[in-house]
Amino acid sequence: DALYVMASAERESPYERVLYRTALKGGDLKRLSPEPGARRVVMSPSTRYFVDGHSTREQPRVWDVTSTDGKQSFRYAKADASALAELHYTPPEALTVKAADGTTQLYGVLFKPWDFDPKKRYPVIDVIYAGPFITVVPWGYVGGGESLIAQSLAQLGFVVMVLDARGTPGRSKAFQDVNYGRVGQTEIPDHVAALKQAGTSRPYMDLERVGIYGHSWGGYFALRGMLTAPEFFKAGYAGAPGALTEEAIINEPNMGLLTENPEGYAAGANEALAGKLQGALKLMHGTSDVNATLSTTMRMAHALVRANKHFDLLIMPGEGHNPNGPASRYYMDDVRRFFLRELGAPR
Repeated sequence: DALYVMASAERESPYERVLYRTALKGGDLKRLSPEPGARRVVMSPSTRYFVDGHSTREQPRVWDVTSTDGKQSFRYAKADASALAELHYTPPEALTVKAADGTTQLYGVLFKPWDFDPKKRYPVIDVIYAGPFITVVPWGYVGGGESLIAQSLAQLGFVVMVLDARGTPGRSKAFQDVNYGRVGQTEIPDHVAALKQAGTSRPYMDLERVGIYGHSWGGYFALRGMLTAPEFFKAGYAGAPGALTEEAIINEPNMGLLTENPEGYAAGANEALAGKLQGALKLMHGTSDVNATLSTTMRMAHALVRANKHFDLLIMPGEGHNPNGPASRYYMDDVRRFFLRELGAPR
């Protein structure tokens, strides 16, 4: 008898999900997915075959039927990405760096303009969604929301980083425990360390013109970057930012109760750091947001006013956590215009 499992058991590819077989009585895992990539697997009722739909950053999704004994396989479909070639699409560059602790390996990607010229100096944007909630670095051909935003910003003349720092899921318990009870204290140091390491071997990255953008908890961390690394990040746009004292169902599993961890909550509060702001900052919030309530941005704005720090604010009437329809286009255009104005063009 055998047990079939999806697991990340490859030391050099900690985020890769692969189908394995092992005996119920124990023993080594035998890899059944022959090719790398992000994948979805569907087993046949007999368990003799499985459908393996997979892609990498360089290869569009393909679908294979493979036997679990490894003797038979055939490809029955492949995604058509020819239209992307007409747009001069190039996949993001893989990035491997050390965390701020100097030892932990982190993985990310760099998106570049379609007409990238390594002889130029490009302003840099960190598209961030950190914390213990999700991973955002793409391992397949398309990637998630952060990848799409990063790709669009890159086409305006930026080099854009997406990174999964310590504390994010998908790896070991020790890796995620780094920010347990300490959300907001370890993530920005990792992102700054990653950008500095990337720039060391990439002279086209202008680390004197670095911006940071995020939405939701990414918005919280965009604020966090501007307030805890004010000399490094010159411009930040925080969309619908959360706060540690809001949305208990999200925060308490990672931070504990406020009464039990007052030091952790205080250390992760952005409002208390309003006086540290140096660069250009813009906040966006929808008035009907029930995920990260408008009050978080109002409190942040109040703190910035009291600290005599100037900032921009976009309030989107009637919009929820993610602006929809024309409001979505307006919001993202505003993000793009902000960074073009504050960071400038390649030189």
